[in-house]
Amino acid sequence: MRYLFYPLLLLFPLVTNAQIKKGQVIWTGQLSSEFMKNQQEGVKTPAYNQSVSGEASFFIKEGIAWGLGAQGNWNGNKSIAEGPNGFTLKYIGKGGSLTPFIRKYWQFSPLFIYAGGGVVGTFSKFSMQREDFGQVNELQFRKEFQLTSQFQLGVIFPVTSRLGLQFGARSQLFPFSFNVAELGLVVLSGADTHTAKDAPAISPLARGRWVLSGSFSTSGDKGFSGDGGQRIDYDNPATSIALAPGLFVRDRLLMGLGVQVGIHGGANNISGSAGYFTVNDRTPVSIGLRPFVKKYLSSAKLSPYLEGYASYHRIMAGGPATNTYNAGANFGLAYSLGKSWLAEARLLGVSGGYSRVGSMDAEIATIPAIQRFHFNLESGFQPGFVVSYIFR
Repeated sequence: MRYLFYPLLLLFPLVTNAQIKKGQVIWTGQLSSEFMKNQQEGVKTPAYNQSVSGEASFFIKEGIAWGLGAQGNWNGNKSIAEGPNGFTLKYIGKGGSLTPFIRKYWQFSPLFIYAGGGVVGTFSKFSMQREDFGQVNELQFRKEFQLTSQFQLGVIFPVTSRLGLQFGARSQLFPFSFNVAELGLVVLSGADTHTAKDAPAISPLARGRWVLSGSFSTSGDKGFSGDGGQRIDYDNPATSIALAPGLFVRDRLLMGLGVQVGIHGGANNISGSAGYFTVNDRTPVSIGLRPFVKKYLSSAKLSPYLEGYASYHRIMAGGPATNTYNAGANFGLAYSLGKSWLAEARLLGVSGGYSRVGSMDAEIATIPAIQRFHFNLESGFQPGFVVSYIFR
């Protein structure tokens, strides 16, 4: 299989010699597609959410580039009520944007810094329909269009002569008050690129070494609402902790087990979860396990990798437990930062799963069980990044 990925190594050569001369192009893109289906007694709710985006800068002279960014999204869902008096409620949303811009690039080796501006045109369309016995009635319809100016500022760090790490910020106000920040990968292409050179073997991916990555998040939302006659207090904390140790059982072959714990609102930070039922203000708690296998396809400083995983999560909140099962595969790039750090970017991910929370008896009636099926596909150069520490 390794011969299949040799062309990928040629695509990402290891000579940091990216230029900003006339004729070169810097581009990036992202694709995301999600499908899910909720089922409850008498009601089915299939839904989808798809988006695609891209951006390219074309150098018309050294350090000066014209560019165009584009984005589109499509989402919708149906609520299908079954039975003799059944009906279908359909929601459809579409939107997109176009952003022509111009940028000035400066090279401060090894970094590239850019500043520029453009115009953002956004549009969206929304409709809601109800279908009864074959007759369709439109309940809501809305179209929107907006045109705004945009200021851009960013830094590109060339990882190779064709691949760079970009941190950027965008604002509708000049020159500060940035309201959009982004981190991703860009492809540097054009006439002034170089062929790949063999990279020396590195030791961080050697048999017997341990790898550790993890995450922690906590938040709180507390207050009250209402007028003088009635007051409603609310408190919505959320905490989530995840650790993923792994062991290189062979050179470039990593096996590990991820463990996740969520408390309060953090219990629902699970992909594809059907939700949960609480009883007597019981604190929701989730526990998850994620065994994984990861194969690095090269011993070079920059290496493609393949990952396969399965996961199980259980949410307990006093009512019936929620069980969620997921499985998937990822393809990405790993970059060795010295001998003890490894940075990874997922470029392609496919996953699917099933989640179920059982029925619960309430004071007035029984709440039916909820099931959810889901499928996700993500690809592009704006991935989630993971930084791991490698123990000697």
